[in-house]
Amino acid sequence: KRIYTSQRNDYDPTKPIELGHDFNADFTSMLLCQEIRDELRFFDVLWVKESTTTLADSIAETFTTKYKDHKRKVIYMYGDHSGRKRDPGRRKTLFQTIIDKLKESGWQVIDCIQQSYPPYLTRYQVINAVLQEGNARIPKVRIAETECKALHISLQNAGVIGNDFEKDKRSEQNKATPQEYATHLSDIFDYVIFKKYSKHIKNGFERKSKIVIR
Repeated sequence: KRIYTSQRNDYDPTKPIELGHDFNADFTSMLLCQEIRDELRFFDVLWVKESTTTLADSIAETFTTKYKDHKRKVIYMYGDHSGRKRDPGRRKTLFQTIIDKLKESGWQVIDCIQQSYPPYLTRYQVINAVLQEGNARIPKVRIAETECKALHISLQNAGVIGNDFEKDKRSEQNKATPQEYATHLSDIFDYVIFKKYSKHIKNGFERKSKIVIR
């Protein structure tokens, strides 16, 4: 006659949520994270592959439904700057579509979207320096084992090509690869971490890095 409860301890409903986005014609995705004490915790992954409206509308609805009981409805928004572009025939950009949906559900949105990104080599250096956990000003990156399984696999699939360290994105064109396991989510991971912490990375990097899965 015991009572069992299931309570998440990987995220804090009283803190703002940081959202990263990636947009594609057949796959739109979102990563959720928070800074809690000395950790940046990636605690959920959302994606949509089809919609009766648009993928941007659908993923915004998926988020607002799942996190309707979140107490502090504040969003810091990161992601693919191409989402600022307005497709022909559309009145809103992809980001504006999502932002409007969030605001309709009572969320405050703070724009942290980077206007552009540097070459792959620079991004590679910054991400690896962050994952090395050698800078006291940068939180340790932690990834939820169950909720973010797709992110873990996406990162493992994100190899590099050539001396300029370009990301190998052939998995995105491979129809046999479920797109949640392709490199889309690894791109969002890069967007968030680069925007948040690149200012703390000055000179050089170490190849040895680690990603901790919880």
